[in-house]
Amino acid sequence: MDEYKKVLLGLKPFKVAEKNITRYAKAIGFQKAKKLLKEWQEKEGSSRKIDHKEKYCNAVWVRVGKESEKEAEPISR
Repeated sequence: MDEYKKVLLGLKPFKVAEKNITRYAKAIGFQKAKKLLKEWQEKEGSSRKIDHKEKYCNAVWVRVGKESEKEAEPISR
């Protein structure tokens, strides 16, 4: 299985909505997606688990996606 697909499939246990994955995966890119997934996995393994995965992880994914889209936009003059 290709590593990018593995990362995207890893988002499912964190309840990231399919529409959010589809909308922002390209803008977020492989490295950022991998980093987010790793952070969430580490958090789940600690004493500070994510209480509301669906709400928290979707909010983070969308925020990072929107920030990444803004970074990619050319500056107009």
